[in-house]
Amino acid sequence: MGFVQFQDEVFASTPAHEPDIVAMTPSPAAPAGSAGDANTTIVPARIATVATRVLRNMALLCSLRTLSSRRHRRKGARDYGEPMEMGPGVVDSHVHLLPGRIGEKVRAIFEAGERSGRFTLAYPAGHAETVAILRSEGVTGIWSFPYAHRPEVSEGLNEASAAIAREFTGDGFDVTGGGTVHPSEDDPAGIVERALAVHGLKVLKLHCSVGGFRVDDPGLTPALSVAEEARMPVIVHLGHSSDGLTEEHELDAVSTVCSRHPGLPFVLAHCGHHSAPAAARLFGMHGNFHADLTPVVTAPPNVGRDMLVAHADRILFGSDAPNTAIRVADHLAWLDAFGLPDHARAAITGGNARRLVAAVG
Repeated sequence: MGFVQFQDEVFASTPAHEPDIVAMTPSPAAPAGSAGDANTTIVPARIATVATRVLRNMALLCSLRTLSSRRHRRKGARDYGEPMEMGPGVVDSHVHLLPGRIGEKVRAIFEAGERSGRFTLAYPAGHAETVAILRSEGVTGIWSFPYAHRPEVSEGLNEASAAIAREFTGDGFDVTGGGTVHPSEDDPAGIVERALAVHGLKVLKLHCSVGGFRVDDPGLTPALSVAEEARMPVIVHLGHSSDGLTEEHELDAVSTVCSRHPGLPFVLAHCGHHSAPAAARLFGMHGNFHADLTPVVTAPPNVGRDMLVAHADRILFGSDAPNTAIRVADHLAWLDAFGLPDHARAAITGGNARRLVAAVG
C-alpha cells in the first residue's frame, strides 16, 4: 500500500464531526509548564483502522530486507578522516519521548503489532521507565524529538518537547530536545526560530511519510535556511511508504536539499534502512550528509563495515526507543560485531552527536 492510499484511509476518511488533531492545550491534571500539559489529541479511529495492516507490512518487509552485514560489505568507500570528538557514554540520537495523547496514540499502533505476536517492544511506554532502562544500558544522553503530521501542531509539540527535555536532564543524563515543522505552516521559518531561541531546542525532525510531504518541498526552504544558519541538525525520515521504509529513488530529494543548504547538517534517519547501500553514495557527494543507524522496529539498517569505518565521522547511533523491538544493548552488540576501530565506534556512539549539538548556535 503506497502512501497516497495510506493517507486517504487514515487521514482523509475522517467523518465530518471528528476533529483532525487538537492543538496543544493545558491538561487539567497537570500544572502549567510541565511536560504533562502538552495534551495533543489524535482521533484514534483514523489510525487504528489501518494500524494492523501497516505493522504487518512493516514487519514483513523488515524481515525480508534484513541481510547479513558481512554479505553487504562495500569496497572503496571514501574516508574523510575529519577530527572526531570523543566523550564518555553512549548518545542515543533517535528517541521519541512524545507528549500527552499523541504519545499514547502512537504507542497504541505499536502495541497492536505486539499483541499480534509479530514482535515484542523493548521498552515500556512511560518516559521515566524508558529513560531508566536507557541509563542502565550505558546511555548518558539522548536526542528526543516529535514530528508533525500536519501544520498548526508544531508549536505545541515543540513547547512540549522542551518541557520533556528539562524534566529528564540532570544527574549525568542529558536530553537534547528536538523540534519539528511542517512545510504547510504559515510561518515555518518562525517556528524554527522560536524552537531555537525560545524553547532551546537543538535538533529538528521531519517525518515525510507521516507529514505527507517531500523533503525538498519548497515550503521547507525557509525553515531549513534558519536551521542551516544555526548549524542545527535536521533528522529526516525519508519516504512516503506506510511501512516506514525508504526507497532508493527517494534519495534524490536528499541530494537536492544537501546542495540547496550546504551548511545544514542533514541526518538521514535509519540510514535509509534497506536502501542504505544507495544512501552511502551521498557521503561522497555532500560533506553535510549524515546518517543514523536506527533500526526500523525489528531490523537494523543494511550497512557494512567498510561504510561504517569510512564515514564514521558522520554516522550516529540511534534506537527509536521506546517504540522498537531492539534494545540499545542489543543494537550495540550488533554494531560491535563489525569490529570497528575504537575511534570509529566512539564517534558513532556519541562523539558525533555531541559535536553536532555543540556547534548549534
